[in-house]
Amino acid sequence: MTQSIAILKRRNIFAVTSGGLLDRWRESGGDRIIPALAFRFSRTVPTPDQMREWFTAHRYAVLGEVTIQYDGVSPSDERFEPYLAVAEQLDVPVGIHIGTGPPGAPYLGTPNDRARLHSPLLLEDAIVRHPKLRVYIMHAGWPMLDDLLAMMWTYPQLYVDTGVIDFALPRREFHRYLQRIVEAGFGKRVIFRIGSDELAGGHRASDRFHRNGGFPLCSAETRHPVATRFLRLSDAEIARHHGR
Repeated sequence: MTQSIAILKRRNIFAVTSGGLLDRWRESGGDRIIPALAFRFSRTVPTPDQMREWFTAHRYAVLGEVTIQYDGVSPSDERFEPYLAVAEQLDVPVGIHIGTGPPGAPYLGTPNDRARLHSPLLLEDAIVRHPKLRVYIMHAGWPMLDDLLAMMWTYPQLYVDTGVIDFALPRREFHRYLQRIVEAGFGKRVIFRIGSDELAGGHRASDRFHRNGGFPLCSAETRHPVATRFLRLSDAEIARHHGR
């Protein structure tokens, strides 16, 4: 936490953060920590009404990381439907884990996780039902690239983030995956994320990646502040983030 917050300050980053240690992170990181509600059915979850109350009271700003994939649940499942309805109505950004988890995940405490749940196509029915939903696919749906491109083409409101794949995968594989997304014309809908999952110094690895220019095809134009646009920060908030 100390090392990550140092990176936030050094690189002027405001971080969407969730998990069981959120309060500690907010205490240490101050307003650089944007609070998000982690969501998983196998853990304690709020009712839709409770979630509505929390977001209305600005206790949280983002619904994510949604990790129902580990429960064997598709994001289009009827059990998740009431929560998406609340998020759409309140215009809350939603980050859904779709794609890679730890190798051997079904044997490591998440017995209902399945590889077929890696497909971004499983999000389609949810997006059709909630066309105004502000949603991004975490970890870019790796390795289901063709499914991801089909979804991004069909639904212009859909975003992705790089998440854990920008440091957990071999560099060439990450570059290849990102290259296809960028060359397909979706570079301005990719959110680059530093420190996802805090795995084995991942915050330092991905910080080095972005500090060194990231991927060559990501031109200055492509590296638009996508997260700023997606989160719909006001001019005043952006100015505050830049110390103005």
